[in-house]
Amino acid sequence: MFGRGDLKELREALDACGCDMNAFKRWQRSYEKLMKQLPSVCVQYEDALRTTQEVYETAQELEALMVSGRSDIRRDFAGLLKTMKKVQNTFDHEFIVSSTDREFHSTYASVLKLGVKALEDGQQRLILQSELENLLELLKENLGKEEPRLAALCFFYQEHTDGELENVPPSGRVERIVQVYEEEFVRPIAQMLLSCIPYADSRREALALNGRREQREARQLELLWNRPGENRTERERAERILRELMERGETE
Repeated sequence: MFGRGDLKELREALDACGCDMNAFKRWQRSYEKLMKQLPSVCVQYEDALRTTQEVYETAQELEALMVSGRSDIRRDFAGLLKTMKKVQNTFDHEFIVSSTDREFHSTYASVLKLGVKALEDGQQRLILQSELENLLELLKENLGKEEPRLAALCFFYQEHTDGELENVPPSGRVERIVQVYEEEFVRPIAQMLLSCIPYADSRREALALNGRREQREARQLELLWNRPGENRTERERAERILRELMERGETE
């Protein structure tokens, strides 16, 4: 998490500029909650993605067995089906394989239901092969979905649910969570920074004096100033401060 000392510096800089500190405290609570939950959200997504990839590879092995021309595939086939059965319905994720994706789940269940017995009947074997091809296409499609920004996904789940995405086309869901993240999380702190940076800049020359009071105020406002060698606009500085805050939080 972004360290308490660092948040203290940000809070002091905004306070020295006359920022609404109640608004900052509300944002800080949201930030700390986000950073606390983010590791779990990352693990859930990565686990679901990894299992989906493993299922795709297992389904590919099943298909390869069916078209291999071998007559002794029953045992290997049964072992692969057992692997798929073990993880059935355990890797749902709204941004990979949704729990509400009826086509995917019914196709998956159909492959398992047809099972090894379908190998012994010509008609059933054709149906199994067709279902397996359909499953592979669905898995490939889901693995190709745009990866969500996990910080945005984590924030979305603080106050929102998957139910709010049901009527959003799959192609628009990543955009929707980013929109919520930008409007409800990024915009409030960005507006605070943008309102304070002009004041901080206006004080910089006066604080070049070496009095104790001036030094203290300079230390408070330094976070909002351009760094040596920089010539960033106010908006660019606000974006940099927030970006670094998020990066440090995500790596701690």
